[in-house]
Amino acid sequence: MGGGGGGEMRSIYRGSILRWFVGLIFVLLGGQTAVAQTLQLPFQGTWAALQGPPCPNSGNHHCSTPNQQFAYDFVAVAGFNHPVSCIGRPLFSPTGGQVVSALDMYPNYAVPNMHPAGNHVVIQRSPNEFILMAHFSPGTISVAVGQQVTAGQQVGLCGNSGQSTFPHLHIHMQPTVDVLNFGTPGMPMNFGPLSLWNGTACVPLASHLLRAGDHLC
Repeated sequence: MGGGGGGEMRSIYRGSILRWFVGLIFVLLGGQTAVAQTLQLPFQGTWAALQGPPCPNSGNHHCSTPNQQFAYDFVAVAGFNHPVSCIGRPLFSPTGGQVVSALDMYPNYAVPNMHPAGNHVVIQRSPNEFILMAHFSPGTISVAVGQQVTAGQQVGLCGNSGQSTFPHLHIHMQPTVDVLNFGTPGMPMNFGPLSLWNGTACVPLASHLLRAGDHLC
């Protein structure tokens, strides 16, 4: 949670070979090899993974928190290079499941004693898979605890609530319901179908384990 900061986004082709190699080694040796069945992207349009696996990575603030080691901070981008505000853009459930937590009470800026995820939703997709979507705009969450949702169903609008320095979507999956149990292990998420920008064109893929710097189009 948090992050989504400024600076120019890395292009997908910059250091891609090294990034893929490190990511493969990490997934194989990092003690967390199970990848969820393919999840649907939680947004539409052009976005990028500003933060994401692999860990360890000195530039990824998630890596120091076990339950967020496979977390993503997704930002909306213009021209595959420049982050833009996502506030007000619809966000969608990446899976079918049951809403087990929904909090919608914070403004789009930091306030005392706030939940670090700000306005957020937790969706249980299986007995040991819980997906957190964080930092929604206030008053926009359209689902409630106990509700069954389907993949692709709108759950709210992107925002900047909680511990966030730039409007973005934080999303991660873990095997327990308590998203403040930071010591629980994180779980990798496989998204698809999707298209990735390779520097010259959008390449369609059936599914993909995204990495930091990936640009979706």
